[in-house]
Amino acid sequence: MLILCLSGFGSAESYFSELDRQFLEHPDDEVLFELEDCFKDLRGHWACLLRHFEFGPDENFDKKLFGGELSRGLEKFFDENVGTGKVSLKKFGRLGYILWRLLSDLNFDVHGEPFVILCYADEPLDYGDERQSLEIYKYFFDFYKEKK
Repeated sequence: MLILCLSGFGSAESYFSELDRQFLEHPDDEVLFELEDCFKDLRGHWACLLRHFEFGPDENFDKKLFGGELSRGLEKFFDENVGTGKVSLKKFGRLGYILWRLLSDLNFDVHGEPFVILCYADEPLDYGDERQSLEIYKYFFDFYKEKK
């Protein structure tokens, strides 16, 4: 996902690889075609998405699918980086805030659950409560998972 790449949660290489895979699976998708036409220009891809989301997601946009992909991507980054000590929880929180701002640029309802969590989940770290931040992030990661 481009938004994960731009916020620091993913690499350009993995984004372009996933885009190519998606385009091969859905060659008639106009948005994917437009993104493929931008070649490897991340700014061009972002401009394309801003145009498509100028008035927010349309009625055909699957917020649950998007949110699930987003939360899985964040959880994977968390496990591989915060969980192994490569990235601090504080830095993860700063990247989460960047992601929240990018979602806002796409006219998402960033003040509702679960996206608003990205804005404040690192605040307990300011008073030394890492456990509470971890619980908030877990809630975000689990938000779109199937309930058993």
